[in-house]
This record gives sequence, structure tokens and C-alpha cells, in this order.
Amino acid sequence: MGATQSSSIQPYIDDSFHLRNPRDADGVKFTGAEYLGGYLSTLEGKIKMQKTFFYFVYDGRLYRKRKEAHSFESASIVCDLRICDITVCDDKRSNFKITSPAGYFFIFSAPDANDASRWALILTEQAKRSLHDHGIDTVPDQVKEVMHENPLCADCGHSSPDWVSLNLGILICAECAFIHHSLGAHISVPKCLVTSSECWTDSTFKILKDVGNNKANSIWEYLASPRTKPSATSPHEIKEQWIYAKYVCHHFIDRYLAHHSTDPSKYVFNAAVQGDNLDIIRGIASGGNARWRLSSDASSALHAAAQKGHAATCQLLIHLGADPSVVNELHETPLDVAAGEPTRVVLRQMMQGNGNTRAGDGRGGGARVSKVSEAKHAT
Repeated sequence: MGATQSSSIQPYIDDSFHLRNPRDADGVKFTGAEYLGGYLSTLEGKIKMQKTFFYFVYDGRLYRKRKEAHSFESASIVCDLRICDITVCDDKRSNFKITSPAGYFFIFSAPDANDASRWALILTEQAKRSLHDHGIDTVPDQVKEVMHENPLCADCGHSSPDWVSLNLGILICAECAFIHHSLGAHISVPKCLVTSSECWTDSTFKILKDVGNNKANSIWEYLASPRTKPSATSPHEIKEQWIYAKYVCHHFIDRYLAHHSTDPSKYVFNAAVQGDNLDIIRGIASGGNARWRLSSDASSALHAAAQKGHAATCQLLIHLGADPSVVNELHETPLDVAAGEPTRVVLRQMMQGNGNTRAGDGRGGGARVSKVSEAKHAT
């Protein structure tokens, strides 16, 4: 992985290295914010560059752009320092290394050992400051483990994604998370996994373990060609079109799965009984409705999951639009029939915290749910 540094490129740190209020020369304002920045050159790592870039930190993330005078919009995210290890290299003290939980690393060359130590120290302090500003002392190991297991954004392949879609069970990068948010909570519920401590629950980590990027994409991108999938450097508009086609239009799912003889809503119900979160996603992608209920006793998938003590499945279903206040023919809510305290805790938290973020009809990312099924099983 060692990239040879061109002798014509001399890495340096200028006066902009010090903390300061950013200039407004390019028309971009950061109200009351401070960042540190300076010119460095990359020696080796996942991204092999032999040019000097201007690197700066803003809200705990490391960005780069070609020139300091260039606009903030022209900058790209390198990594989230708040979950990275930052160390001075033992073999060459004028270099420092940033390693992400996903295993990607970047080695930067500073003019000398003192400057490398200074960079490493202040980058670490900036990461801590950002966490403190969000009311967080430290990021739990489970977050880093999840990021290690999902090293690339599910939608564009950007390295070290640090956002989670709570109802899709995937990790995505910040740019794709913005697009997900624009589609509405009935499609995706994105949260920053690093700073949204309310996401640090056993249920969330289990959903990400059960689903995750690779398994989810085996469903959502079944018919997609790798050549058509956007990359981390693709234009924003291309990423928007891809994500819309993928999650709203269900353009790339297995057509056989979508037209299987088993009713997709009943498929979701049966998966809830088993606590199979991946099958729930599969049923939703096929047009299943998380609010579908049995005609025999009016039990919902949420009732079934709660009764079996599947806490994580209860959380997933509510994020998919299931109603935690729905009652069966005995006028029992899912909380009334819940088995085990962990399940009851999840249901209470989701109800108190307005966890039903996918307010709507409970259909998974579009209107593909069978109209015949809805009429047949309506209660």
C-alpha cells in the first residue's frame, strides 16, 4: 500500500493550522464555529494520493479540499475523527496515522516530528470537543464494531459510513443520509450513529447485525448492475436518482419475490413471529404492510413479535410504521402481551419517544402493497 511521495511535493503546515474562526472569503459562514486546518500530503492508505491538499476539521470530521480558498461545498469528508484512532507513526515520527473502525487508514506527512505530534494531539482534542458538544463522553465499542462489519456505504460505497437507517438496517454516508432524509421518514429514518446516543441500544445493534449492508443490498439491489451503481465521487443528482429508484420505486428487487404466492404482508407477520429481521425487510421490499393484521383475532405483526419477546423486531416494525397502540380482538395492545422486560422496555421507549417515525400506512417504502390483500384482510 506504500505510495511513493513525489520529491516535488513538500508537505507543510501553515499558520492556518491554529484554531481560528474561518474566513468568509468564499461566502460560507460557520456561525461561532472554529476549525483547524493546514496543508498536508498523503503518503499511503486506502486513498493513495501524491498531491498536497488542504485538510481541516469541522464538527469532529476531517475534510479536504484542493485549496484553502475553495468553498466549503467543494470539500469532501475523509473520515469521522470521533470514532478513529489517531497516532504518530513509530517508524517515521514525522508521519501520523488515522485509522477508522472499518480498517481504512490514512498516513499523513508533516514537516517534522513536532508538527506530526501537534496534528495528532489537536485532531484528538477536536474529536473529543465535538463529542462533548453533543453531550457524549465516548462512543461505545458496539458502534465501532458495526462500522467494522459495514465498511462501505450501502448506497454509494463511501468508506466508513457513520449514519444508520433505523428502518432499513443499513449504514450510509452523510451525503446519502441527507438524501434519505429528503425522501421522508416513511421511506427511511436516518440518524448519525456517532452522535445519536438514543440509537445505542441492544435492539438497534441486533437489527444491524441481522440485516446490515450486504444482506440488505442482496434484496434492494438484486437486479442492479454494479456498473450502474454510483460511487462515492458520483454527482449528488446521480446518487439521488439511484436511492429513489432503489427504495421508493423498488426498481431492483427480485420480481419473483414480489409476486410470490405468499401474501407479502403475511410474510412480514410470519417473519415477526420468528424474530427474523432480514425476512421482515424482504417482505417490506416486496410490498408488505407492517400494519397488516390477522383476520382471525386482529393480531398484528407487532403483537406477534412482542408475544415472542423479540425486542429488536418490535423496534424495527415500529420504525416501519407498525402502530404500537393497535389492539387485538381482546383489546390488548402489543405491550399488554409482551414477553420479557427487554421487550416491554423497547415498546415503552418507542411509544414515549414517538418512535413511530414512519407515520403513515405502514407500507414499506412505497405503494407496492397488494390492494387485494388489504381488502381481504382488513379488520
